[in-house]
Amino acid sequence: MFLKVCIVLDGSCPCTYYSAIEVAKGDKVTVSTRYGITTGIVSSILEEVQRDPFKEGSAKQRVLENSTQKIFDKENVIMFGAKTVEVKHISSNRKGIFYTDLELQVGQLVVYDGNLPGGKMYENSTEQVDETEVQSLHVGIVTNVDPDTVTAKCWVVDVVDMSAHKERIQRAKKATKLRAKL
Repeated sequence: MFLKVCIVLDGSCPCTYYSAIEVAKGDKVTVSTRYGITTGIVSSILEEVQRDPFKEGSAKQRVLENSTQKIFDKENVIMFGAKTVEVKHISSNRKGIFYTDLELQVGQLVVYDGNLPGGKMYENSTEQVDETEVQSLHVGIVTNVDPDTVTAKCWVVDVVDMSAHKERIQRAKKATKLRAKL
């Protein structure tokens, strides 16, 4: 049995998802989207569905985890030395959940992998790509270093070091001032 539910994603409008796990109105859940994994709040339960909407192709995205019901032990689930962080894309409101083994702080600028496992850009893509090929890297800002979720698909690649760029800008400003004096 599946539940058809309406979920308000962080920074987005309500979307319809299917859930094989128990959820209730007001629960904070982790869901898959075409851009990766993110979180949202269940705004309503629309109906119970007796068929499998994924097998028949009428559903593509699903509820992956119910963070409100705490049916998992976060410390025991992440056993490979990684934790999850929430990152907001730098030029949109899109947020995602990513694995990391870096010590990050809220507000840090990071590069994250936009490729989904298996070399697919989007979860439902039929295009196969070599897993070592980088297709999509994105820049974002860390918004939560300890989200209530253990589910992610992609990784934070590294922290963006802006110091060399800031030095370049200062040198350009000094050169402009010097040129104006001459």
